[in-house]
Amino acid sequence: MPSTAIEDIHCASEKVRSLVARIPPFASVPAAIDAEVLGGVLESMALASKRLHELPRDLHDADLEMEIMGYKRNLESLGQVLPRIQGTLLTEKARLEHARVHLEGAAAWVRASKKTL
Repeated sequence: MPSTAIEDIHCASEKVRSLVARIPPFASVPAAIDAEVLGGVLESMALASKRLHELPRDLHDADLEMEIMGYKRNLESLGQVLPRIQGTLLTEKARLEHARVHLEGAAAWVRASKKTL
């Protein structure tokens, strides 16, 4: 059981670390992160969480403890960049909403133009 837990926690840790690495610390806009990447990270985190909850409380495994510490560090780093990711997503949402309103206006104009012709 601990070796499977170590592997799953390591995998989740690496995916979180990779996601955080895609977001430069001082860039105004984080690098593009697609839904597939986020989904993979969330799936790995859910599995790691499951493994952590399945571990006996009295288990003392040095390798597992080291992996858990690394995972915690990566989660803390993710916590620091999440507000920037959220800001970027909100900005993109506003841009898309503006484009949708513009297109609806243009479509209404075309419909009105067809009626006057």
